[in-house]
Amino acid sequence: MKQFDLKKEKMTSTASEPLPAGGYVAKILNAEEKSNDVGKQIVVSFDIIEGDYRGYFKDLYVGSQYEDKKWKGNYYLPVPDENYKYFESQKKKFGNFIACVEESNSGYTWDWNEKMLRDKLIGVVFGNYEWEYKGKTGWNTKCMNIVSVNDIREGNFKIPKDKPLNNNPTNEALPAGADKFVTDVKDIEDELPF
Repeated sequence: MKQFDLKKEKMTSTASEPLPAGGYVAKILNAEEKSNDVGKQIVVSFDIIEGDYRGYFKDLYVGSQYEDKKWKGNYYLPVPDENYKYFESQKKKFGNFIACVEESNSGYTWDWNEKMLRDKLIGVVFGNYEWEYKGKTGWNTKCMNIVSVNDIREGNFKIPKDKPLNNNPTNEALPAGADKFVTDVKDIEDELPF
């Protein structure tokens, strides 16, 4: 083998520390109505702004090595559709979301313009779920519930039960965490995809 100049430097890992199940204070960075095969939904993109995990999704996005990187801090809010069999459930979920945003942002009143959700604070609750892809499985977390910022700060929320794959109900739960919050805002809006 022909010698070449070898740079002896330890490479950094592209893996990130998983976000623990728990409640977080977040800032809405974007809200956009989109359609899919199920119907319309508002994709609410956010990042954590308090505690040990502030700026988590920005760090994940900026540090991604993928060419087609995507923002991972999203909550998918179905837009209620009267023709859908779960219309009442959709209305309840939508109403809860709006009530939590209004309670978390003094003086804000929902005006049916999702773009005005930008820069509003919200409480997000993450839970564990098991995934399967190409024969491999593992655990991750996702935003499963929205609450008010005060509920997060006061600990008035429940972490959802772990959701194992349907064919594997005996998996052990991952430890929950993230119960400590401080009011320290990090600038998270540079280099975002929206």
